[in-house]
Amino acid sequence: MSYRTSLGLTLIELVIAIAILQILGLLSYRALAEVIHSNERLDSEFTRWRSISHSIQHIDTELQQVIGTSRKIDAKDKPTPQATMTLVRNDFGNQELHFQRLDNNQGSIRVSYRIRQGNLEWLRWNSLESGNMPKVDVLLENVARINWQFINNGERLANWPPSSSTSQIPDGVLIKLELPDQGTITRMVALR
Repeated sequence: MSYRTSLGLTLIELVIAIAILQILGLLSYRALAEVIHSNERLDSEFTRWRSISHSIQHIDTELQQVIGTSRKIDAKDKPTPQATMTLVRNDFGNQELHFQRLDNNQGSIRVSYRIRQGNLEWLRWNSLESGNMPKVDVLLENVARINWQFINNGERLANWPPSSSTSQIPDGVLIKLELPDQGTITRMVALR
């Protein structure tokens, strides 16, 4: 009996090799597609968190510039203290925080934050009078609601200014930002 040495591949060996390469190629393609999808999702999440962080930092910076005293001239030309920070409910039942803050150009300006059509809006008036139309910018999109609470003399208050306080600004402000895609984000800003 003589054995012959083969110098090539048989057809069955070639078919098996091609099948293995196809399976490896398919797995590689699916893995690469998953990596690309994950990268796109992470980029989207990173962009969202960056805009959330920017918005919270913006509110924080503005609140730290709140003016502690404000005087309004009454009909008898007599200055009377006026609240520099107020929390009101708008026509849609959402909270709006209005306050006066320092400004490099005008000395002080009136600003406000509100939720409107799912957007956190930043409003600024050129003067302290309420008759002018504010400039409105969207700080953050896709916001369910914002809740403001105030810390004064160690107590957490739901409204500002309280009727029992002589203080015009609270010791701190607690911000709860409810986002449908990220949950609730809480931030405490110390004002004094």
